[in-house]
Amino acid sequence: FTRGYSDGWEKGLDDGRDRDRYDAAGHREYRNADHGYDRGYGSKDAYKNNYRSGFRQGYEEGYRSGTRRR
Repeated sequence: FTRGYSDGWEKGLDDGRDRDRYDAAGHREYRNADHGYDRGYGSKDAYKNNYRSGFRQGYEEGYRSGTRRR
C-alpha cells in the first residue's frame, strides 16, 4: 500500500501540475502494480491489490495538490 501510495502521489502531482486529465489507471505503474514487490512479501496478487489501492489514494491527493493555485 505504502509504495503504491507514494508512486500514485507523485504521478497525481505531476498530472495536476501539467493540467492533464485525472487518470490514475492510465499509468503503467498502476497497471503493472508490482513496483517494489519481493516474493518474501507473499502473494503477488495480494501485493498488486494493495499497491493499486494505495496508488489510487495517493494519486487523488497528489492530483488535488498539483491543481491548487498558489
